[in-house]
Amino acid sequence: MNMLAQFGNTEQKTMSSRVIANLTEKRHDHVKRDVENMLGQLGLDIPKFGGIYFDAQNRQQTEYLLDEELTMTLVTGYNIVLRNRVIKRWKELELQASLPSYAIDDPIERAKKWIEEEKQKQLAIQERDHAIATKAEIGSRREATAMSTASKYKRKAEKLEALMDESQSFATLKKVQSLTGGTYDTYALRRYSKAQGLEIQKAEDANYGSVNSYHKDAWLAVYNINLSSIGGAA
Repeated sequence: MNMLAQFGNTEQKTMSSRVIANLTEKRHDHVKRDVENMLGQLGLDIPKFGGIYFDAQNRQQTEYLLDEELTMTLVTGYNIVLRNRVIKRWKELELQASLPSYAIDDPIERAKKWIEEEKQKQLAIQERDHAIATKAEIGSRREATAMSTASKYKRKAEKLEALMDESQSFATLKKVQSLTGGTYDTYALRRYSKAQGLEIQKAEDANYGSVNSYHKDAWLAVYNINLSSIGGAA
């Protein structure tokens, strides 16, 4: 009798009423009766646990397939010796179900299975290591790019700081643009200066004769540029 097959599948391990009858030396119809009584008292759907098998005369017969909890519940009413047999058998079947696929009798087949599974393990390890290395490489590239960008802005800031004259309180649009490389709107500066009552000075310009020079507070408020150190036209 192949009890491992009757034990169940990988999704739901079960023990058949035939196996229980064999272990407890009881008639199968008596065990089936006990199962039906138990399931009825527990309020469970009895047909849900039914199974089909063929007897020695190739006649279709019914049995019940119980999980571990229901199996132990059933045999609790049996004597200690019979109950112990079922418990031991269940543990044996659980052990068999947990054995690796290469744990078979044929040594050649066992070796083949072992080699194949080891290949799969090594492949999985290689794929994992490759993924880790790729992730690390990408991280290193991003870090290098970030450091390069930070260094560039740092040099730009140092250059700007070197060009600034802390004694100046006013700066022209042309002067700030030349020092920062940005583009600004005189309308926004003029509107803020008038609203805040800030003085707008005039500065000489080679192209236009004279241009507006805006107060440091206007530059800071409108464009967040600190003119306390910028070398603009007074």
